[in-house]
Amino acid sequence: MDHVKNLRHPITAQIGGQTVELVTIGTLAHALGRTTWCVKYWERLGLLPPAPFIINMCDSRTRRRLYPADLVAQAGRLMEHEGWGRRLERDDWQNFATKMAATYGDVLAPLFPEGITQTGPFEIELI
Repeated sequence: MDHVKNLRHPITAQIGGQTVELVTIGTLAHALGRTTWCVKYWERLGLLPPAPFIINMCDSRTRRRLYPADLVAQAGRLMEHEGWGRRLERDDWQNFATKMAATYGDVLAPLFPEGITQTGPFEIELI
């Protein structure tokens, strides 16, 4: 798929021999109760790890950050459980970053073969 403008529905991909449903940053933002701008800002601050997967990495017009749907669901539950409201106070930043990093690790670790550590986003090619 060379041209992806709007990816509004989950896509299915084979990652590490497993079938995984992937969603965009907009879905993650919705689960966190934030905007996509906020999610990107939190990535720049280091509060959120970067998107684990990217499609069309070399084309800025169609590049999309992708997240496993399980990760998004767990992130949403974490926001509810911790009671973080519309504004994440600076005092909560470290706690948020630590818990999100653990959530990322829990969801992503089974997707990668032993011995491979993720150091950045992996590019995914859609069929």
